[in-house]
Amino acid sequence: MLWSVAICDIVYKLQQLIDLYDDAAAKEILQDVTKIQDRDPKSSAWELKLLNDVRDKTYLLDSSEFEDLIYLQKQRHLSAHPVLNSDRELHSPNKETVRALLRSTLEGLLVKPPIYTQRIMQELLEDISESSDVLNSRKKVKKHIESRYLSRMTPTVEMSIFRSFWKLVFKVDNEECEKNRTINLYALEVLSNRNIASIPEAIDGDSDYYSNIAPSGMPLSFFVYYYSSWRPPQQLCGIAVLRADRVEWPRRGRLFCLYSQTIPISVPNDSIKLI
Repeated sequence: MLWSVAICDIVYKLQQLIDLYDDAAAKEILQDVTKIQDRDPKSSAWELKLLNDVRDKTYLLDSSEFEDLIYLQKQRHLSAHPVLNSDRELHSPNKETVRALLRSTLEGLLVKPPIYTQRIMQELLEDISESSDVLNSRKKVKKHIESRYLSRMTPTVEMSIFRSFWKLVFKVDNEECEKNRTINLYALEVLSNRNIASIPEAIDGDSDYYSNIAPSGMPLSFFVYYYSSWRPPQQLCGIAVLRADRVEWPRRGRLFCLYSQTIPISVPNDSIKLI
């Protein structure tokens, strides 16, 4: 029964993504499942196909949650069919196994909203932008995104979102990004503090992406502030080495000079001050 609940929950989450956002990945997954069901209505092969596609094409399941559901499927198979052991006894999982399966299915799948897919970044951005008047401090932003999003998010997804925020805060320079740059910085700081150990390695492994920041203007000013707030700042040396009058990107051999008379290193918000 628990396996059926889990599979139905995945299908309903995908359908909700289609209804609300016309999500392409969710639509493709359900279309593939429907084709398998049409070819062989009695086959249950579509269930594992669904599980594999959700793992590969969305952020709804990580590797450990996927393996937990695979184990649930195996236990369901053993319990649903007359499988006898060496003593001619039917298979019956013990209480500890049942309790563990209930908990892992609940926490790993059932309590997650459907936005924990490729839509999550857009949903998060829209949410904090619309609530920016209320989320007017670091403390409020931290409480909001941790309780609503990050508390049930895997480290892999958090780092993916960190990567996206990095570009929005330090690279993109348009009207929408300028409007939300401060609150996006707050969100980036929350993610940074939650993933201190992972960030240097991620930056070192993708230095081309992380070193591609704006050469001037507010995005660069925000980067200088963010960099200066790290303890110790050498943790970000894969991106840049700050000097008194310049920012140097050693890995790419690029050098930008920051002259105070042309590029003021400041952030347009009284609550943010350079250290």
